[in-house]
Amino acid sequence: INTITNRKKLAHTSSTPGKTRTINFYLINRRFYFVDLPGYGYAKVSRKERIQWQKMIEDYLKNRPQLKGVLALIDSRRDPDELELALYRYLASLGKRVVTVLTKADKMPRGRLSQRVAAIRKALGVERVIPFSARTGEGKTELLKAIFEFVEAD
Repeated sequence: INTITNRKKLAHTSSTPGKTRTINFYLINRRFYFVDLPGYGYAKVSRKERIQWQKMIEDYLKNRPQLKGVLALIDSRRDPDELELALYRYLASLGKRVVTVLTKADKMPRGRLSQRVAAIRKALGVERVIPFSARTGEGKTELLKAIFEFVEAD
């Protein structure tokens, strides 16, 4: 969110997965919201908390008719886990448009990243996968394009 908006401290960041524990809303240019949901797939939290997050996320996604699209962030260095696969199935069942963003693209060698993109496309059954690096800005233009496509959609 910070890289996309060119604001270093808009959204709090942490090097530890699972620090986002609530739904956070960021109004962008008085035009649309970025909504940051907990990333429960890789967080080190109790089973009870993981189930609570899953319900909160599913309720949010199901009950937001104004939701134009979902940017699903996956660490490029690992495979999607079963919870992430279930989330993709859930989003498909709701008819939600999804763009997959492979984070930390700068941490992988170029050739390996291309292989990861292909593997993620296959594993998730999606076409659009954007390698992205908050550190270098790689993928920012393509990600902004995807966001504007969501915003402009009917």
